[in-house]
Amino acid sequence: MARNRRHGTIPPVEVSSVRRQLQARVLEARRTAKLRREAVSHAQTAYDAFLTRVAVPVARQLVSALKAEGFAWHVSTPSGMVRVAPDAGRDDFIEIDFGTSEGVPKVIGRVSRGRGSRLVREEQVLAGGASPDTISDQDVLDYLLAALNPWIER
Repeated sequence: MARNRRHGTIPPVEVSSVRRQLQARVLEARRTAKLRREAVSHAQTAYDAFLTRVAVPVARQLVSALKAEGFAWHVSTPSGMVRVAPDAGRDDFIEIDFGTSEGVPKVIGRVSRGRGSRLVREEQVLAGGASPDTISDQDVLDYLLAALNPWIER
């Protein structure tokens, strides 16, 4: 038996109690994982619609305006994201993607800029972590315009 300095002996934990607590923990973990998978699935569906209806059209409009202003940029749509990049600079881009790290699905904006021999990368959650189905055209445009600053101020 284990000893406790203040109270003498501590009774051992019953095997049945350990097993019962373990089973409860396993059930809770499975239930939580199922709910998380369902939330991610729902958010992924909403993100796919957001990408098609909001992010890609806004990115194309922005690139069209950039070209009209004399900036050589293009839009690409690698699987599950939209990327806006200058025609020069292979490491330079702004992209919008779907992230599920930390268990919470969210729309993420990433910026990558080559600065000489070093690469600067930034990442932020769009629209304060709002659900993809509530992010507006203006939210996307605001993010893209703010992310463009390093390139357009040159």
